[in-house]
Amino acid sequence: MPTSKHKTTISFSGGTLTIELKKNPPRDKNKLIKQLNSAVSHLMKNLEEEETYSPDFLEEILQKRHGEHFRTPGYYLKTFRFRADLTQKQLAEKLGIKQHHVSEMEHNKRPIGKVMAKRLGKLLKYDYRVFL
Repeated sequence: MPTSKHKTTISFSGGTLTIELKKNPPRDKNKLIKQLNSAVSHLMKNLEEEETYSPDFLEEILQKRHGEHFRTPGYYLKTFRFRADLTQKQLAEKLGIKQHHVSEMEHNKRPIGKVMAKRLGKLLKYDYRVFL
C-alpha cells in the first residue's frame, strides 16, 4: 500500500521551502515541531558546510548564464523589473509606452535615452545611470 505524502510549503525572503513528509505526520503537535526543528537543524548544518565561492567565480557563472547581455542596460532593466515584480506589459503601461519597446530595451535592441533612464530609475527605485 503506497504511503500518503503530506507537503507543506514555507515562503521566505530567499524563496520557498517545501517539506514533504513521506508518512503521516504525528498527531502530536509537539512531536511534529520537534521533527521539523531537527530537519531544519540538519539542513542548516549542511548549508554551513557548503563551499563558499569567490566573487570572480560567481561573476563567471553569471556571465555564462546571461551571455552577451550581462551587465548591459537591458540586463539591469530586466533585473530591476523582476525585483519590482512587474511584467513587461505592466511596466510599459506605467511608462506609457508599448510592451514591445520594453522587450527591445531589455534585449538591447532599443537604446534607453537619458529621459527614459530617469523615468525607469524613478519607477524602479534605482539609479538611472545603470540604464544608460
